[in-house]
Amino acid sequence: MAEMEAEVSPEAAAAVAALDDFRTTRNEYRAKLNDGKEMSVEEMVRWLSDFYPKLSQPEIATALHVTQQLVSRYQDQRSKSLKYALEKRGSEPGPIAAAALRTAFSRSA
Repeated sequence: MAEMEAEVSPEAAAAVAALDDFRTTRNEYRAKLNDGKEMSVEEMVRWLSDFYPKLSQPEIATALHVTQQLVSRYQDQRSKSLKYALEKRGSEPGPIAAAALRTAFSRSA
């Protein structure tokens, strides 16, 4: 992910740099566990969407070298799972979940 094309915006480049730092720490931690799984593309899309909500789907897709349609699918799944969790919980979300819900619902509108 560190190598990006020229069409990536400065904000997207900063987001991917932060993601790379997070992935390194996360993958080192996961390597100590039995599964040792690296971060999947879906997890990276969710992380960028949650922590950099102003990034557009095309920016995320370009930065991760995937299609915009895949980013859209993962964001839609995230939106549905957040909505389901909120309904099942039956209460108000915390501040992070509330921000993620606002972002997810604004994208699906």
